[in-house]
Amino acid sequence: MPDETKPDLQPPPATAGLRLLAVRQRAGELPGVLRNATRAADAALEPLLAGLTVEATYALPGATRDATATTAQAIEAGDQRVLALEAEDGTTIFVHAERLRADIERLCPEAIVDGELDLSRFVDRNAAQRGFFEVVWKMVSVLRLPADGLAEEAMSLARDWAIDQLSDTLTEKLPDKAFGVASFLGAKALMWTIESRLAGRPGLYHWQKQTISADDFCPPGDPRLAEAGAGKRMLLFIHGTGSYTMGAFSDLLADENTWNDLQAKFPGGIFGYEHRSFSQSPVENALELLQALPEGARLALVTHSRGGLVGDLLCLGQVDEAALEAYQMASASMLLAPADDAMGLQRELAEERARLRRIVQLIGERRITVERYVRVACPARGTRFLSDNLEVALSDFLNLLQWGGGALLSAVGSALGGPAAGQAAGRLASSALAVVKRLVLEIAGRRIDPRMIPGIAAMRVDSPLAAFLAHPATRRRDGIALAVIAGDTEFSGFGLGQLGRRVANLFCDWRLFDRHDNDLVVDTDSMYAGLAARAGARYLYHQGEAVSHFRYFANSLTRLALHGWLTGDPASQPEFQPLDDAPRQPWGERETGRTRAVGSQARPAIVVLPGIMGSHIAVRDGKGKLDRIWFNLLRLGLGQLERIADENDPGICPEDIWERFYGDLADFLAGTHEVIRHPYDWRLPIEQSLEQLDQVIRQRLENQPGQPLRLLAHSMGGLVARAWMKKFPQTWSDVLKSGGRLLMLGTPNRGAHLMVHTLLGKTSAMRGLATLDGKHDLQEILDIVAGFPGALSLLPRPSASGAAAPGKPDYYSAQTWEALKGRNRDRWFGGQIGARPQQAMLDRARSVWDALLADDKVAEPVERIAYVFGQGDQTPCGLAQADGRLQLLFTSEGDGSVTWQSGRLDNLPEGERCWYMPVEHSDLTGTAEYFPAILDLLTSGSTSRLDRLPRTRGAAVQPVVLEAPPPVVPGEEELARAIFGSGPRRRLRARKATLAVNVVAGDLRFIDQPLLCGHFVGDPLAAAEADLDERLEGRLSERQRLGVYAGPIGTSAIVLSPPSASQAARGSRPGAVIVGLGDFNGQLSARQISETVRAAVLRLLLLLRDSRALGVDAPVRLYSLLLGCNSVAQISIADSVAAVTCGVLEANRQLAQAQAMTAEPGAPVSSLTFIDLYRDVATSAAHAVSELPQAIESQLRALEARLEPARSLSIGQGARDRLSAEQGWGYWSRLIITDADAPEVNCPPECYDVEPRSPLPPELRRRLLAGCPGPHAAAQQPAADEAPPAPPYLPERLKYVFLSQRARAETLVQQRQPGLIEALVRQQRLNNRNNPRLARTLFQLMLPIDYKAAARAGSRLLLVLDSYTASLPWELLQADDQPLAVRAPMIRQLITARFRGAVPTANTRSACVIVAPSTLGFKNRFPGVLDELERLPGAIAEGNAVRAILSQAGWQVAFCGEGKDAGEVLAHLYDQPYRLLTVCAHGIFELPGRDGRRYTGVVLSDGSLITAVEIGLMEVVPEVVFLSCCHVGSMSHESQPNRLAYSLARELIDIGVRCVIAAGWAVDDQAAKTFATTFFAELTAGRAYGDAVFAARRETYEKHAASNTWGAYQAYGDPGYRLGPDSSGRQRQDRPLVAVEELIACVDGRRLGRPAQAGRRSPPTFADEQRWLQQQFARCPSEWSTRPEVQQSVAALYADLGESGFAAAHAAYLAALQNGDEAGRVACRAVEQLANLEARQGEKLADSGRLAEGKQLIDTAIARLEALNRAVDQSPAARNSANMGNAERNALLGSALKRRACALAAADSPWSEVAQALRKAADAYLATSRGQPPHSQPYHTLNALPLHWLAGKLAERDRARAVDVARQCGAQASQRFAASKDFWDAVGQPDAAVVEWLLGDDPTDPGNALENAYRQLAREVPYSGRQWDSVARQLRLLASLLRKRQAAADGAPLADPSAAVEAAGRRDDAQRADAQRAEVLTQLAERLAGFASPSSAPSGAAASKETP
Repeated sequence: MPDETKPDLQPPPATAGLRLLAVRQRAGELPGVLRNATRAADAALEPLLAGLTVEATYALPGATRDATATTAQAIEAGDQRVLALEAEDGTTIFVHAERLRADIERLCPEAIVDGELDLSRFVDRNAAQRGFFEVVWKMVSVLRLPADGLAEEAMSLARDWAIDQLSDTLTEKLPDKAFGVASFLGAKALMWTIESRLAGRPGLYHWQKQTISADDFCPPGDPRLAEAGAGKRMLLFIHGTGSYTMGAFSDLLADENTWNDLQAKFPGGIFGYEHRSFSQSPVENALELLQALPEGARLALVTHSRGGLVGDLLCLGQVDEAALEAYQMASASMLLAPADDAMGLQRELAEERARLRRIVQLIGERRITVERYVRVACPARGTRFLSDNLEVALSDFLNLLQWGGGALLSAVGSALGGPAAGQAAGRLASSALAVVKRLVLEIAGRRIDPRMIPGIAAMRVDSPLAAFLAHPATRRRDGIALAVIAGDTEFSGFGLGQLGRRVANLFCDWRLFDRHDNDLVVDTDSMYAGLAARAGARYLYHQGEAVSHFRYFANSLTRLALHGWLTGDPASQPEFQPLDDAPRQPWGERETGRTRAVGSQARPAIVVLPGIMGSHIAVRDGKGKLDRIWFNLLRLGLGQLERIADENDPGICPEDIWERFYGDLADFLAGTHEVIRHPYDWRLPIEQSLEQLDQVIRQRLENQPGQPLRLLAHSMGGLVARAWMKKFPQTWSDVLKSGGRLLMLGTPNRGAHLMVHTLLGKTSAMRGLATLDGKHDLQEILDIVAGFPGALSLLPRPSASGAAAPGKPDYYSAQTWEALKGRNRDRWFGGQIGARPQQAMLDRARSVWDALLADDKVAEPVERIAYVFGQGDQTPCGLAQADGRLQLLFTSEGDGSVTWQSGRLDNLPEGERCWYMPVEHSDLTGTAEYFPAILDLLTSGSTSRLDRLPRTRGAAVQPVVLEAPPPVVPGEEELARAIFGSGPRRRLRARKATLAVNVVAGDLRFIDQPLLCGHFVGDPLAAAEADLDERLEGRLSERQRLGVYAGPIGTSAIVLSPPSASQAARGSRPGAVIVGLGDFNGQLSARQISETVRAAVLRLLLLLRDSRALGVDAPVRLYSLLLGCNSVAQISIADSVAAVTCGVLEANRQLAQAQAMTAEPGAPVSSLTFIDLYRDVATSAAHAVSELPQAIESQLRALEARLEPARSLSIGQGARDRLSAEQGWGYWSRLIITDADAPEVNCPPECYDVEPRSPLPPELRRRLLAGCPGPHAAAQQPAADEAPPAPPYLPERLKYVFLSQRARAETLVQQRQPGLIEALVRQQRLNNRNNPRLARTLFQLMLPIDYKAAARAGSRLLLVLDSYTASLPWELLQADDQPLAVRAPMIRQLITARFRGAVPTANTRSACVIVAPSTLGFKNRFPGVLDELERLPGAIAEGNAVRAILSQAGWQVAFCGEGKDAGEVLAHLYDQPYRLLTVCAHGIFELPGRDGRRYTGVVLSDGSLITAVEIGLMEVVPEVVFLSCCHVGSMSHESQPNRLAYSLARELIDIGVRCVIAAGWAVDDQAAKTFATTFFAELTAGRAYGDAVFAARRETYEKHAASNTWGAYQAYGDPGYRLGPDSSGRQRQDRPLVAVEELIACVDGRRLGRPAQAGRRSPPTFADEQRWLQQQFARCPSEWSTRPEVQQSVAALYADLGESGFAAAHAAYLAALQNGDEAGRVACRAVEQLANLEARQGEKLADSGRLAEGKQLIDTAIARLEALNRAVDQSPAARNSANMGNAERNALLGSALKRRACALAAADSPWSEVAQALRKAADAYLATSRGQPPHSQPYHTLNALPLHWLAGKLAERDRARAVDVARQCGAQASQRFAASKDFWDAVGQPDAAVVEWLLGDDPTDPGNALENAYRQLAREVPYSGRQWDSVARQLRLLASLLRKRQAAADGAPLADPSAAVEAAGRRDDAQRADAQRAEVLTQLAERLAGFASPSSAPSGAAASKETP
């Protein structure tokens, strides 16, 4: 063998060392990775490292500033020396000097210049393309191994073993090196010696506590094994390499319930098996374990890592000798790297085979039975991590341990102990690390061959054990429930996962971590191998950043799954998926099933052309029987590939296409098409397959004329199709005429470099075949493949000139391949390997390109051709050369097999005819998720289910250089996928939460799922929230009244209605989830939105779980508004979408974690739908959703979740276009005005005033203290109450924050003169006369200049005030000619920190009115001469008027009339809870009393008052309080320790009253009455509080302009509060309409806004609608009313009224169609609706006896629809397309034909004519679903079935099948309703029940079941009167037809008089059955018509459909 092929695995010969460019420094300390993990400065090294010394330290170029000091340093090599190569980030690699030089010469030869090594040049050339920074090397240290006698001890041990194996005599003749580390025994002895330094001994340990101690050791015969020996189940844990039981499995103790259940489930005990994992092989471990177990043991196994190899051996069943012979070192491994002790290895292999035989024997003899087995992260076929550069791998492993941080160190470090017991955890972890460190140093320094280390050798990909376990003759015992837990670490950023990844890849030219899924140690695909590959195993797969080899059991979901598998029924564990690649169903069975399901009806066809190697190839034997060679894994393993090598052998033929890759797609397409599989012999030149293909296509076109034929071509199949189109253009033309198309999936239109790599033996397919083939080596396999001219046709397309481009190899030249072979090197298969195709073969391959594929274009028309690109990690894209060696180039722009560039065609527009599927090449035809997209492209040539090809921004993607990885023994599926250029199949992730996210534009009224809605503290129920409250019958406002509503962040209010049976069938669950958004201060953040959504959704999910409202697997669907984006400047639509989605995902995650600790089932949110009424907002949200996976990528990884974002916006019912940029009329801008210098928390001074105050009056206190000496004497200590009054505090600055619907919060701080405003308004408080001059002055003084313009604009304003600013008269402000409070609504809210937490309110219509109580005895409390205040006749009149208004509105009024004393008044106040409280009386504000105190309140008798104290004692709080008392609304901003002087209005606000109106100063009696009566009249009529106050202000201002009473009333509270529903019927109709779109929106909105469900308000009449329309027309130019688009909307409005609106609707539709439509806004839909209207009215006329008129109208409708069909459906392609016409139009045509049949029946036409009309109607209904399953269009099928039956077209034998179809239609309709919310889908279930009964055998009345189903529907689903009328009329129609058929049968002669009696009997039975059915249907129709009056509910698009 040439020198260049010498293996890299063999240790290089010792030389003088290497010369390193570096700066020598003073020998420093040990590298950080070798030092102790503790921070203690005096921490001593572990004993195993105590003698380790640093001989020299070198700084590398770039790490020193003195570049001139860098010189060549000679580093001496030796077996006792190790280099520590340290990178800048601390990563350290331990390697021998010669190994380092050899590696760099191979990987980066440019780093060696003139024999000197420059490590600054040793960098990853692909780092930039792969998103990494380059590795920067900092330092090299030369370490000398400790001279502690370990090596000598190991040599002595090896000599003892040799004596045992051989004899003393033979052993003495062996030299010492025979026992050194280069020998098998020597290396094993060294590992044994190091492992022996750990405490403990191998064997079984009883695990019953938190730790395992030495006392838990159980030798054979131990009493603790007695229970297990008696046959009781025992649980056994087996750890991995270098680990021990507690280190590997202690995380299981985190779940106490799990641990307790395990102890209960396994009465035989729980044990851990401690064993040596370096110095012993898994076979030795298993043998010792079998000898330690008690006989008859019944085991459940849990293994981790290498422990799984031991576990597999315990599960061995029958093992053939062939499998034992497979226990050999891979031949390639031995050839390339001869071992120094080859004989020792062979001797060990023989002993291992003997041990295996003994294991099988002991399992039987000792009756050891494994019942359940959980295998975690097992390297069952080795791991690539340990198969290339062992020193680097172990160094990387050590870096992870040392630098991984405390959490990982404690988990991983402790997991790397030995069978230690009774030691402290910290000491164990340290000792474990020391073992790993010493092992790494010994292996690197002594260059130990990894094959000599039994524990390491077992985990390499060339492991004999891996080959043995993979051998088909190695069987697993029956009855073992085996589960695999596997994982893959996702790398991101530069965290722990990246720590050693860059360095490991640098030393590994095949990209260890980039190309293969792994958990940092074990390849993921290896975890599924071994005995798990046998049938019956299941798996659980984790993927994420948190996944690592050391942390599986820290995952709560893993523990939950493990618990279920061990303690429950393994077959019913949903977390585990079937692992074995179940045999694909043969084509014959598939065809049989399709024939039964579809029948023999004519349908469109699809010809499937597979890719290269996608057709099975068989050899015909002498008896004519086909023997499949390709693809048959057993045949290939036996070396029979050579049987298909001869292309001229006539016995070789294509058998069929590959079920694995095309079967599922074919099954899907067979639902709508006839699937024609076309296998071809891919070995042969492409042109030899074209004749047969043309024959197949021609035959299909001839046999099924008029049916489209479509071609689906995968990979090479696309080249076959293009060549056929070129050679047979006429056939292609005929295909086009049939409506055909071509779809190419991943076709290499310019050839594929994958074939180049294949012929060089560099692909996983060729390497896998070579590993599997027991007869041929890699070179021989390549020679066979090179003899296939068809395969050679896939080489990169030759240039047009015939010569290769400069610098590019000519792949069609045999000389090129000879040269490539000479330069090809392979680390695992040797050098000079490569295919040698003959020139003749290459010429034949070139001829295909030259003759049939001469240019990079496809045959026209390109509109009929589509292409789909795929996406793989790396796709071969070329070759390069460096230092005389070939380099393989790869690109990320490809599908793993075909690059995007190769797929492109010059005349196929990429942005129009090409799509992108994010799956690998083999999955383009195998991913069920995208099957509908493929069908779309085949049938219509376009799809919205796929994206376009991603565009690369900036520089083009550069190729990366990779080498072929080490070969592994592939499984069948893995090899099959590799043949198609794809990697191993990614398994389904373990319970990775998937959330579907989409956006719908539509009206909230059509939502039938819980809706997420936000609510700010103190906000009213307005806009969407108010609409939601009305839909939920006031349940939200009820919760708000009861004080249990959402407000602060994290709070929520949830309302759910228990679903009825019909709702459950439809998946409906109406409800609301109101989430608290905190204070409305402009500071809401996206994180707060996520948090409050998380809390609310979690409560919802727990509520559903705990109430058992959902089944275990029932999905939870959620709708959401765009929270925050309309309220806060910094929250965009995209922010809102992301925040809400993250909140839902977090709730799902928390629910899953909670369920991991409990057995309670629960369902997460499966879909989240954002909804907005307006299309523009919804469109923006849809864009945000489409970008959501990238926007929250890090959150998705952290939450282990995935999103399924919708690709497009859904348009729901009621969606609107925004016609004005005006902010919503119902929106209240907020102006927050506060003292700029006050603390942020507006807390009353008494909250923090700690000055002690005496409760005694000052005079009494003075007398008591007069004679007391000391500091309490009166003269020395003045009372606090008597302190000289301090001057009042008046702020110098006010802060204004204006919050509007703009995307900002405008903040200003205004300087002011303290006391100026107070002086101006002081006198005004006592004067109720209006003073406009003062009002304008106040406007200028109280508002900043920036806000004056906004104030003049007159929008609704909510003033949020603190205690000082609330004392200012904001209502008086006047800008120009009118006060602001009169021009626009103005409401106050008070900032307060003193409030009740829970606010109970009355839930009745109760009110208390207190009018003019007695004030007799006033002077008893207050100084003066007045004993009684003057009488208030105005207040009395006001109170009586308010009482009358309330009584008239139905309120129960407790009236406390004039002159009542204080006791009577207080008795009324506390007598019962009230929702309304009105007081019309005298009021005082801070009036001094005789005792020196100040008092505020309502004046009562005897000087008593209603003060804040009495108000505060009210247990149940009123919702509305109206205080028509002078001054009680005034507020003091000063400290008020005296509660008697506390503001009455403020106290009411503090205790939680929703709305408070109080007079701030004196009011005029007449004006006050006007204000009060207007306010209560509006409020009781259902107007919102803010609107009622505004109406009262305007009315008072207009009637009493001279008074300022309109401004004296200060209104605090919720502007959107309502006492009840709005019954005023008022709308905003005062503005003229300026655009015709506004008029159309008004009309459509009127129709959509009608009552939605049964039992709601009575519908408007025709006169109502006519009057309303005239009002709208009056608001716009008169000519608008005749415009076509307006008439179209008017027609729809009238049409919903039924018969009363027919004439007007008919005239409007005709006008819409006949008038000039210049804007082009009247569509075909108007014609359809006109025809529908005419058909319905014709039916009604016929029913009323006007048969001729009715029939004429129906015939007109039919003619319109048929003409419309002819007009739009002329071409054959359109007629024969998969979409057989417009579905709704066909339904309307069927409906009209059905009504024509009814008219014929009414006219006593012969039943044959009626039946013919019924058959035509049924055919029209089914036209749309032709070629599809009958239940795919449930509405149409449910219409057609009874018509077919009535017409006699449905034979009696088919009725059972029809009943089953009806049942399927009902279920399908319910499923469709979940997405459509369409009434006709909702009514499908009860309609299906009717059809089932109608076609069934029992005609008797089914009772109330049918009626109840319809009644329930009417209560739950929005519908229009016309829709409900259609339901009832359909039932009447069927009844009348039944009667007509019965009557026709009476007079029909019998066909066979000889059987007259029997026939007459049958006819009589049928007639009676028809009569019974007709009577039941008639009664049902009458009851339904009476149940729901023809309302005009929102109908939208749904109203156009007809009844089933």
